[in-house]
Amino acid sequence: MRAYETRVDLLEVRLDWLRDWTVEDLEFLRDRPVLWTFRPVRQGGEFAGTDSERFEVLRQIGRRRLGQWVDVEWDVWPPLIMELRGYFKVLLSYHQYDGHLPPWPDLGELFRAKPHDAVKIALTLHRWADIVRFLDIVEACQAEGWDGVWVVMGPRGTWLRILTPWFGGLWTYASPEGTGRATADGQVSVEELRQVYRYPEMAPDHRIYGLLGDPVAHSVSPYIHNRLFQEVGLAAHYVPFAVDDLEAFLRVMRVLPLGGLSVTVPHKIAILRYLDDVEPAARDIGAVNTVVRREDRWVGANTDWVGFWRPLVRRFGVRSWRALIVGAGGAAHAVAYALRRAGCSFAVTNRTHAKAEALARRFGGTAVPWDAVNPGAFDLLIHTTPLGMAPHIDSLPPIPDAWLVGKVVYDLIYNPPETRLLRRARAVGARAVLSGLPMLAEQAAEQFRLWTLQTVRADDIVALAQAHLERQSETFNIFD
Repeated sequence: MRAYETRVDLLEVRLDWLRDWTVEDLEFLRDRPVLWTFRPVRQGGEFAGTDSERFEVLRQIGRRRLGQWVDVEWDVWPPLIMELRGYFKVLLSYHQYDGHLPPWPDLGELFRAKPHDAVKIALTLHRWADIVRFLDIVEACQAEGWDGVWVVMGPRGTWLRILTPWFGGLWTYASPEGTGRATADGQVSVEELRQVYRYPEMAPDHRIYGLLGDPVAHSVSPYIHNRLFQEVGLAAHYVPFAVDDLEAFLRVMRVLPLGGLSVTVPHKIAILRYLDDVEPAARDIGAVNTVVRREDRWVGANTDWVGFWRPLVRRFGVRSWRALIVGAGGAAHAVAYALRRAGCSFAVTNRTHAKAEALARRFGGTAVPWDAVNPGAFDLLIHTTPLGMAPHIDSLPPIPDAWLVGKVVYDLIYNPPETRLLRRARAVGARAVLSGLPMLAEQAAEQFRLWTLQTVRADDIVALAQAHLERQSETFNIFD
């Protein structure tokens, strides 16, 4: 705890998580900024004793003048809250873990009925439509004149934890490094919040960029783009948006100074209908992986095709490939576009043959049923599906070994940088394997140029991604 007191504004001490302690043991926290939380089991905590026991402990802490804030649950008797306000500032908290969003009239009445210095609403929400309504509740609390802490727990809410200053939050919660335990689902660590997202530097006039997809927790893009913003001196922050509902997401984004987005699965095609304009390559591909805000217009672009093609040229030179594309989603569209543009022949196979046929028709390739693929008809296999992507790194696409032997196998997944498919390809005698990490770097460099009009080297981005993944204990060599 002492290691963090100079890196945070407030230390939350979860008394219900402590074992074999006395109030005297807390004396070392004297004169330190502390929020006491003593959560009972009924409110999702771990204290199984009575409320009388719990509040007697808090009284003893208060009498010693330890700490500044106390988290008190919404169902506590008002006279007890008034008593605690004699010792601390009271954060009146409401938690809901079942995905249910309470109606504002009920919450408003609840908070009005209890004394407090600030309110906290922490909800587990699974749908962006509910997040929109949650932010309406935040606005209603602010209209009442209440300071507050606003938390959406789970992966849908990580972005709000990072960007809480834009929504008037008093503070955000972050977990300590090395404990193996976050204090709530969806939190980032103190070090990540400070060093990756540069939380202490955030200001209302800064630009926001982000990764739009579902899931996004696996992505290294926040580590790449935030470092690039920092290195070129731009007041901008890049955050992950795990989104299930594009329309609801775009409603929320209108209140933020959004400068652009990276777009990944499953939204690369669906987002087209929400854009004001689409650049020619992206329109031809039929998928967008980059959104740029130009004045009040949202413009879609595609840098995936550039990202896909440049690593092939750097590794093997310019040549005419005979390719097999596995998959028919947004990434496959970019691959087919790049191959057609380079004059390469290609076939497409997909579990849903109709999608393969549509992709082949669009770009002048051939659709081949899965069980009719001829391994002798191609020398380059490109895997474009998310099977094997973190966090599901043990997944192996059902690609027969005969498709891999003697081929160049290119897996567009970059995390992990060596997938089970690439390991399998090595084992059965592939000519060469290529990870999706160089593609990530090339397309990210092009995205950064579109957003900022500044040029960065793809090799530098590869180094940033390598450093991050190595910190996650993933050691690899991209091209072997």
